[in-house]
Amino acid sequence: MAMLGAGLALPGFTPEFNRFYFDIAQIAKRPSLLALQAVAPKGHILFSTDFPYLTAVEHVDGLKEARVFSAKELRGIDTDATALIPRLAT
Repeated sequence: MAMLGAGLALPGFTPEFNRFYFDIAQIAKRPSLLALQAVAPKGHILFSTDFPYLTAVEHVDGLKEARVFSAKELRGIDTDATALIPRLAT
């Protein structure tokens, strides 16, 4: 599980940081996604778009082209928000 490493932040920061959730609207670029993946706990990266500037299809295509996440991880990113907001589940 990727998390912000000990010794990289002030005491008490890491547990709080690891509670954050991150949306990936408009960041389908490999360097940005790799950096996020290195610090965000598993299940804390959430799918989103900045429609109408980028459609969901364009964003998903960009995520696939970045080759950072496996197909299973992409499915998780697409559904992890339902744990936070159950009414989003279909």
